[in-house]
Amino acid sequence: MIKKVESGSAVWIDLKSPSSEELSGIAEQYGLDSFTVSELLSKSVLSGVRVYDNYIYVILHFAGDVEVDFVIGSDFIITVRYQNMETINELRKIYNNPNSHLAPAELFYKVVGALYSEIEDQLIILRSHIKYIEESVYSGKEKEMVVELAKSGKNLLDMQMALEPHKEVIDSLSSGSMRAYDKNFKRNMILLQNKLYELNRRVIRLTALQEELRATNDSLLSVKQNTIMQMFTIIAFVTLIPALITSIFGMNTKYMPLINHKYDFWLVILLMIIASVSVFAFFKHKKWL
Repeated sequence: MIKKVESGSAVWIDLKSPSSEELSGIAEQYGLDSFTVSELLSKSVLSGVRVYDNYIYVILHFAGDVEVDFVIGSDFIITVRYQNMETINELRKIYNNPNSHLAPAELFYKVVGALYSEIEDQLIILRSHIKYIEESVYSGKEKEMVVELAKSGKNLLDMQMALEPHKEVIDSLSSGSMRAYDKNFKRNMILLQNKLYELNRRVIRLTALQEELRATNDSLLSVKQNTIMQMFTIIAFVTLIPALITSIFGMNTKYMPLINHKYDFWLVILLMIIASVSVFAFFKHKKWL
């Protein structure tokens, strides 16, 4: 699907999951080479930047398997994405105005800046979710939080892995590749670098907090499991003594204490109770219970 916005001598072409026919027409009109066209047909593996004689090709990946490709020329910009993105849709509405001024390099800065702002919102949501996990961990819901901690850890890792290559891309662009297209481009790239640095810093801080919570949750779970195992061990030991007494009096021997006594049954029961209570009291004294 192709959406086009024209402003003065510049044009913005926004493509969503373009077909080979759509890209062929765009390539012929704007002089894109065959390698660029083949890359735009499907998602790329890595973020990166390639400089050509008449345009610059930029690939940026974001968390959630989101990719946006930019083809930036002196009087045109082509954005290619493979899913619906409200951020780009809203920007297109803003520039689809007769009074707006569309500069390709400036638009690249606006789009990436808006996507970084979207990541900031995602980090706020993640921070709230980690706060909820923290409260749940310390309120006795360790078992339920195992899955939640795994999910938050994966989200943070995806975000970190996606943002990591951005620094190299932005640094490469700010070195001078696009200054011929926009005199303010260097300043805009510095702003993006600062925003990217802040995003990475927040991701690292949240990751550290999440890992600390995971370690705490694992420790609390381990303590609970050890307590349960200790209880089962004590119960097994306490019940072992009555079973042993029962086995002894069940032996087929000629002479057996208390056997044939008037109250032999009750005496054996009393012996088992005394033995069990004694063991229980010993464990209690040792603070094993």
